Amino acid sequence: EPSPLLLDFVVTDVSCAGGNDGMVTLLPSGGTPPYTFMETFDSLTAGNYSFSVADTNVCTTQASVTVEEPEALIIEVDLITNEVDQNTNGAIDITVLGGTAQYSFSWLLDDLVISEEEDPSGLSAGNYTLLLTDTNGCTTSIEVTVDRIVATTNLLNEQSVKVYPNPVNELLFIDIMTD
Repeated sequence: EPSPLLLDFVVTDVSCAGGNDGMVTLLPSGGTPPYTFMETFDSLTAGNYSFSVADTNVCTTQASVTVEEPEALIIEVDLITNEVDQNTNGAIDITVLGGTAQYSFSWLLDDLVISEEEDPSGLSAGNYTLLLTDTNGCTTSIEVTVDRIVATTNLLNEQSVKVYPNPVNELLFIDIMTD
């Protein structure tokens, strides 16, 4: 009498959220070969799958498997520090969620890579694009604007301002007096 028909399997999970590159390879053993089955199922999305295999004596066995996928790759902008007085002192602080860790970062300004840091600093004002890639090759991008702030001195500490008349009819006068 033959040994019991068994069905083992190898699962390759989907590499990117929403993808369809999952795969299941069936590995029957025991029973009486040859077996009736498809060996490999590919182009699978995340989900639950059931498979059955029959041997030459029409003995069957079944297996259920789950093909999984990583969470969607998401970029959250935590803080934008604007450039002050053209001093190239802007910065962007982000958090990456989902995907599969080890991430690579490419920050572009005018289509040129200016940083491969997660949180770039020493930035001038401009519109930056982050191209983010995880270890599986999944990608996403985001655009972030660093603005320029000019004349950040607090004038009230150094000068006094007088605005009159109050209420205003047709003309408003502003006097700035240095202490």
